[in-house]
Parts: sequence; C-alpha cells; structure tokens
Amino acid sequence: MEIKTIEEFKAFVENKTWTFAKTMAYNPHFWTVRNSMDFNTFNSAVGFIFEHGKEVRFGSSAYITLDCGNYYYWTCERKDESGNYVTYVETNLINRAVRRSRTNEEKEAKIEEAKIEHDKIIKQLTIKPGEWGK
Repeated sequence: MEIKTIEEFKAFVENKTWTFAKTMAYNPHFWTVRNSMDFNTFNSAVGFIFEHGKEVRFGSSAYITLDCGNYYYWTCERKDESGNYVTYVETNLINRAVRRSRTNEEKEAKIEEAKIEHDKIIKQLTIKPGEWGK
C-alpha cells in the first residue's frame, strides 16, 4: 500500500504494535519495527514522514518529524558528511512520542476559551449596585 495522505498515514500507524523504548526513559517514546509489517508499506510510511515532516533538533542531532494526531513520528536517520539524510530505504524503525506542545492555532483557541471562561466568572462575581450585603 502506498501512503499518500495524512489520513492514510494515521490509519497505518494506528494499526501497528508500539513498544516503549525503555532504554531511553529520559526521552519517553515508542517504536515499531519494519520486519513486523509489509516492506513496501513501511517504506511508504517512512517516505511520507520525510516528504511531509519538518526538521527538528534534539540535542546535537536533527531529525525529520511528522505531527499526526496526538503524536509526532520520526526515524533514526541522521545526516551524512555532506549534510544529506540517509536514504529512507535503510530505515528499520519508526518512532513516536506524545505531542507535548500545541500548534499556534491550538494555543490561540485555548487562550480564547480561557478569556470566555474568565469573562463568565467576572460576570458572576460582579456585584450590582444595591446588592451589596444581600
């Protein structure tokens, strides 16, 4: 199966077995391995991460990550001496971790929700003239 859309990628990752990376508890995440699934579909998923993801730095390394649902996904490729990523066909694992931060749109929506809730509380707490002491 070739993965062409974020919905197809999401369906692919939702049906996989994910193992907690217990040797890296300081960076909680999960992994799934290529040999547990169809070779071509796995490569298509990795290619989708590379084509639609963005470069993110973790420590001294850079990875291509893809935000999808409540997780972000990446592989363990690193750049070679020329600054190019290793061909994704060499990938054996896909990793995922829970998204810890929100997008700007999500942050703005949460701020707007908080403002509305704040206004409701202030309205409830406001004492109208003549109601003091009642």
